[in-house]
Amino acid sequence: MPKTPLAALVLPALGCFFSAASAEPAAEPPPGAISFCLRNPSFCNGQGTATAPASAMAALISINRRVNAGISPGRLDTAEQAREENRNWRVVAPEGEGDCNEYAWTKFMLLAWSGIPMGAMRVAEVRLPQTGALHVVLLVRTDEKVLVLDNLTPTIWPTSATNYEWLAVQDEHTRMQWIKPNGPPR
Repeated sequence: MPKTPLAALVLPALGCFFSAASAEPAAEPPPGAISFCLRNPSFCNGQGTATAPASAMAALISINRRVNAGISPGRLDTAEQAREENRNWRVVAPEGEGDCNEYAWTKFMLLAWSGIPMGAMRVAEVRLPQTGALHVVLLVRTDEKVLVLDNLTPTIWPTSATNYEWLAVQDEHTRMQWIKPNGPPR
């Protein structure tokens, strides 16, 4: 008997394919997103929309660099290990191993602890133009723009300065829902 993916069972029940809160079309969440949110509901419960003040830039830079340096990329020897890792999102302690999604959620947690409003942060799935690989980043809305915190670079860029293909972004109003942005999130 073929296995039914967890997302196929859970997403329709959660209404994740129909985002009434957003004008953007709904998108299927990355494989590990729903199971992560079910295990860690405080990260994904509706936080409302918020912005990080301009004074938060020092914390954004510090935590982005600290997490990028403190987590080692996990070594995945087989395609099955890579698939399993993509389904098993988690927060990683410093000196741990992780994939791009662990970098993003660890930054989310540390930034929230430092006072950045949870409603100012969203996770996004992108396609890297150089390789076509899927990748996960953290977005932080400031008073002026939406910024990308990425484990592939210490530099924090506005979404408009990246050349990512934006595949799915957590809805600003309903974090268990994901949308397909029409261009870089604003």
